[in-house]
Amino acid sequence: MGSDGRSTPRVVIVGLDGASLELLNPWISEGLLPNLARLIERGVSGGLESVIPPLTTPAWTTAVTGVPPADHGVLNFARPRFGRSNLDFFNALDRRVPALWDFLGAAGKRSLVLHLPAAHPPFEIDGALISGIPLTDIRSDCTYPKSLRDELIANIPGYKLYPNTRKLKGERDAYFEDAVATLRTHVEEALFLMRREAWDMLFTVWQPGDSLMHFFWKDMDGRSGVEARRNYIRDYYREADAGIGRIVEEAGDDATVIVMSDHGHTGVHGAVYLNKWLVENGYMDFRTTFRQGLELLLLKVQRKFRRRFVKRRKFKEDEDQMTQIAARLLEKLEQGIRWSSTKAHAEPPGYIWICTKDRYPLGIVEPGEEYLRVREEIREGLAGLIDPDTGDPVFEAVLTKDQAFDGPAAADAPDLVVMCRAGFITEYGLRRNFVVGPSQGARFNGYHVMKGLFVAAGPELQKGTTIEGSRILDIAPTILHLLNLPVPPAMKGSVLADAFVDGAIARRPVRIEKVPVKFTPSSKGEVERESIEQSLRDLGYM
Repeated sequence: MGSDGRSTPRVVIVGLDGASLELLNPWISEGLLPNLARLIERGVSGGLESVIPPLTTPAWTTAVTGVPPADHGVLNFARPRFGRSNLDFFNALDRRVPALWDFLGAAGKRSLVLHLPAAHPPFEIDGALISGIPLTDIRSDCTYPKSLRDELIANIPGYKLYPNTRKLKGERDAYFEDAVATLRTHVEEALFLMRREAWDMLFTVWQPGDSLMHFFWKDMDGRSGVEARRNYIRDYYREADAGIGRIVEEAGDDATVIVMSDHGHTGVHGAVYLNKWLVENGYMDFRTTFRQGLELLLLKVQRKFRRRFVKRRKFKEDEDQMTQIAARLLEKLEQGIRWSSTKAHAEPPGYIWICTKDRYPLGIVEPGEEYLRVREEIREGLAGLIDPDTGDPVFEAVLTKDQAFDGPAAADAPDLVVMCRAGFITEYGLRRNFVVGPSQGARFNGYHVMKGLFVAAGPELQKGTTIEGSRILDIAPTILHLLNLPVPPAMKGSVLADAFVDGAIARRPVRIEKVPVKFTPSSKGEVERESIEQSLRDLGYM
């Protein structure tokens, strides 16, 4: 049963994007996060291993599918362009496998899926859906059913999908206030739907905390010297904790509650300029003529002028013109890459692409033996990069495509992936006079690490227990088992058996069964390319 008659319990998942116990534990100990503390006391807790690399859209898609990115197909925010000028983004159309709500729907159960990254354009499910980042514009087609957007706007004062990312450019304090206000509307939205809809699973992702850790970490650790901002991240999580408490109360005592993240964060003190290294070592040819440089400078001045001086009443017109300017900037920058003499280039998040003749219109590297030789040369060279302050390698690993992406979507995967040592970030510009150096001027002052957050409490789970070895791969099969549903054999994660009370799995064994589902990854609607591009640039992902 489910939905209407409650013979099976509900499962609530609250996603705190980018959080970890390492970050939250001091505030828990101080009594500042009482609701999370109660869940830890009456449940299980520990770290949660992310995907490689630990990036928002691939990781959350793994959480709801139980398979790695090379299987589900969502590998990044932006798709590889292979030297072409078109810019496009991974979205729900790229997901190759069924997700939790598909299996619940096949069993007659209903799902509330709120702000899941890369769930755009919105698609039909048994329940309700709200698209998450990179879609941030409330004017977009962002809900299923379509009428839900206007209902939320009408019933929740100040409702929005995401904070105004433009405030990250010079209005940091206002951005923090907007992030907290957005979080509050997302709590109200969840409660509104929990009370109105029949549901068996609530899966809501609270994403603004990730951006706060990217841009305010140096305020939290004192490096910036701006004392007024020191507690911004802490105060955001105090607000999130209050929201968790309200949702737990609404769900009832028989519900299992999972609080999780897609990855963790740490402070950034060093940067590695990948394209600078590729240029210096002869793998990338980047040159601009005097005219191109002048045009680029003028476009940058125009962009800054419009950001600062265009009146708010012309917001939509300005947004459209800003997107056009950004596209022209990108075009001018790429004109500086001499593709006819470039063997490789780098793009976020630490992806390196070999310019083979079969993928790039002007590619110069032959597939096969030459490709493998160039890839290995670059891998060895990057693996040898050293932190000048400590003498330690700056990368934990430099992985080949075969090592990082083993699955049907590997054709869209990069040829190499660099995994930074904690405290370092990859950058892509060419203006610095060093390859490895301080992070001043880098996109972020806090960045992702592999270890995220897992806390769960419910009738079948252990109490006050720390568990180790949990992976984001294991979230989907564990949720299915909690709902007394079989786990499809295609899922590569496992049910987190250590989280359950002794004998629970023996009394109700995990069922591994093929489940026929109606898999429709997307419905009608267009991907909001322009607003997505602007948001990703503001957030530092492009």
